[in-house]
Formats: sequence, C-alpha cells, structure tokens
Amino acid sequence: MAAGRRGILIGIAGGTGAGKTLVAQSIAQDLGNEEVLLLEQDMYYKDLQAIPLGERENRNFDHPDAFDSELLRTHLEALLNGGSADVPAYDMRTHTRLSSGRRVTGRRVIVLDGLLILEDPSIRQLMDIKLYVDADPDIRFIRRLKRDLTERGRTLDSIIRQYESSVRPMHLQFVEPSKRYADLKDKDPLAPERDSMTLDWTPLLRFPLEWAALALFAAACVTWERAGASGLGVEGCAASAMIGLVVGYEWTDSYPLALLAAAGGAVVFALIAGTLLQLLRPDPAVGSFSLSLIPVCGLGLMMRAGPYRLLQAEPLPGIVRGSALAGTPSENLLMNPLLWSAPLVVALAAWVLWQTPFGLRMRAFGEAPSLRLPGARAGGYRLVGLVLGSLWAFPASVLLVTAHRASPPAGTTYLALACVVASRWSLAFAILLAAGPALLRAVRPAAEGTGLAVALEAAPFLLALLYLTLLSRRALRMPETRRTRVDPDVL
Repeated sequence: MAAGRRGILIGIAGGTGAGKTLVAQSIAQDLGNEEVLLLEQDMYYKDLQAIPLGERENRNFDHPDAFDSELLRTHLEALLNGGSADVPAYDMRTHTRLSSGRRVTGRRVIVLDGLLILEDPSIRQLMDIKLYVDADPDIRFIRRLKRDLTERGRTLDSIIRQYESSVRPMHLQFVEPSKRYADLKDKDPLAPERDSMTLDWTPLLRFPLEWAALALFAAACVTWERAGASGLGVEGCAASAMIGLVVGYEWTDSYPLALLAAAGGAVVFALIAGTLLQLLRPDPAVGSFSLSLIPVCGLGLMMRAGPYRLLQAEPLPGIVRGSALAGTPSENLLMNPLLWSAPLVVALAAWVLWQTPFGLRMRAFGEAPSLRLPGARAGGYRLVGLVLGSLWAFPASVLLVTAHRASPPAGTTYLALACVVASRWSLAFAILLAAGPALLRAVRPAAEGTGLAVALEAAPFLLALLYLTLLSRRALRMPETRRTRVDPDVL
C-alpha cells in the first residue's frame, strides 16, 4: 500500500468471459462484503450519446481508447484515499451513460475487474495486487455469446462479427500481453477441477518442431566445433536470429524480410564472434560463451519491452493456410514450411561435414594432402565454417519463436551441444539423442498448473547431463603449432 493511502486496490484482468467478475465476487465474500468495494471497468466506457445509434455498433469496444481511463484513475485515487466518487452507469445496449449512477465511498479493499486494467500503466501503478484470470478461448467465446444474446439484446451475426473484427484481435494485441504484469495468475473459476497428476497430451504436437530445432542446433554445434570455435557460441546465433526475426517484422510488417533479418542477425554474430576469437585468441569455449551472452541478454531486454506484432499475430505469418488444421493451435506448429524443410537442411549440413571429415579448417591445413586447397587461409575457412553453422541455427531459432511466442526460450542450443558431446561428435547419433530432450520439452506445457511443472522444466537439462555422464569421454586436444597458427581442434 502506498504511503498515506487508506485502501488496498486489487486488479483482476483477463479476457472476455474468463470469469473476472466471479473471482471479484468471491474475494468480496471471503473478505466480507462490508469491507470490499467492487468496481467494473465496463462502467467507464466513453459515452457515445453524440454518435448516431447506427454507427455505435461499429466502434471498437475492446481497444484501450474505448474507456475513459482518466476518469477511472481519478475515481480510484479518491476512493483509495478514503474519499467518494460518482461511479457512472453504462447501458451496453445503447452504448451510453445513464443518469442513474451511484455514489460510493472508499473502503478498506477495492476490487477492480476489467479487460484492460493491466494494460494501462496509470491504473496499473495504483494496484497493490494484480491478478490475471485465464480461460480457454473457446469457453470464453461461448460465455460471451450467451451473455450478449440474453443480457444485451445482440443478434448472433453481430456477436460473431464483432468477435472476429475486434474482440479476438484486441485480446491478442492488448489483453493477453498484459498477463506479464500480473502478480498472480488464476485458472478459470468455472472450469472443472483438474487432477494435479493428469496431463493434456495435445502439446505433444510440439515434438516434431522441438526435435527439428534441436537437430538443426546439433548440426550448427558440430560445424562450429570443426571450425575451431566452440558450440557454446551457437546460443548467440540463435538469440541474434530471434532478435532479427521479431524486430524485422515489427519494422517492415513483412515476414520474408523478417526471415532475412533473422538470417542476417545470425550471420553477423558469427562473423563478429569469429573475428574477435581470431584477434584476441581466448580459449574457444570461454570466448564463444562470453560473446553469446550479449545477444542473449539483448533478447531478454527486448522481450520485456514488448509486445510485438509477430508474437501476437493470429494466424502466424508464414504458415500454410487452408489446411485441415486451420484455426487450431496445431496450425502454427505443424503448417510451417521451415519445419518441413528442416530434414533437408540437416541433410545438407551432414553432407558438408561428410565432405570435410577432419573439420572445415583442416580441409585447407589437414594432414591429408588431397584435402588441401592451395592458397587457402586458416582464418577464412574458420569464418566460412562459423557462417555455415549460423545458417543451420537460423531456421531452428525461427521454429522456436513460433512454438514459444509468449517467451522465446534460451539455452536450447546447450541441450543440442550436450547431445553432440555425448555422441562423440557424431551428428546422426546426436540427432537420435536429441529426441529425448525434445519429447520432454514438448510435454512441458501440458503440465502447467500441476505438480509436475517444475520437474518437467528441469527434465531436459537433467537428461542432457545424464547423456554426458554416461556417454561422453574426455576430449583429446591437438596442441597449437606455429605452422597452422590455429586453435587446438576437438577430436
């Protein structure tokens, strides 16, 4: 509670039909109705009396500008300080304010519920407790449909038209992103109780995507290792690609250009990292890991400054439309051309590695005379290898952004690197090992809200540690020589 204030403000946000009002009423009942004042953001819609009735229906009532937020903030400040306020009454049928408002006085606890109360910073900063009520979209739509038909005199066509044109897009753009400001997240109060040990297996559809991403990262890690760097640096390529994808789409509103920005981000990081590793000559593992922290931290800071259009767009740009999965969560996961092309990219990476069995830089300076290229330089071959590795990592990064739009993951490349090390640098074996962490990562969202959530969060990394413990052996390093003037290679 802020200094000098007499009341506590609890904010309850969530999508339409999520059960916000029921949660607010439950809080009032638990604390005692005489101690709690209930307020609804819906009562603070702007008065559209001056607009012809036929035009009012076409207004966007799910945008922040539809509310008189300044009046709501003024009333909240007065009530929290023990004063009084004239709370307006709003007619949802005519979209106008009524003269029959009510005068209320501040109480010990004020509970405010509304769609967009967490989206407005001026109102959010007044709250002592911020709660977000989550419910399935189909359930919310059914509840809204019943309410608008019975309570607001709406027609079925007008309800569906409004939902498609404004309710759903505004939920994705404003309501859903405001969830990150909540101190607490509550499940649908009207949903049936769920056994804490029961899993919803629908998220297993993520498995092909997760496995494809780990396979691509494994190819990138092997390529970076053979180029004389360390697979730890692939994490920097992944983060740079994610930044390029999200920012590229935000600036250009073009998905192809965003893909180019993602590939460019990964390549630029590879070139910068490779150049610095050659100039400064640190230990490859330490240098690669340290440089990768820069884009990883940048990605974290960027996500805090969101929301971004690509992460809220529905359906996701770049997917194949018109399939049997259209309109379902599976569409974004399985109808992505990058997922289909992942086996081809992995095969291409495997072919490149097969053609350079002793490492990319060893093709120019290796012991096998047939693999030497006249006039080749070690530094140039190293940079070529790093760039190729970044190109293998780029589609994997895009796939992970599509699967985890709420928060693009970090550390996935380390799982791939663990599989590579455990497989003793065999790409095919590493891809087989990656199926285990991929399966655990796919199951993880199914356990949210259950007792298995924390365990499944750590399970992929624990499995990777088990791989390293049971399957890996001590790596042999070749000493640096003046003739090659390259870092030790990992055999």
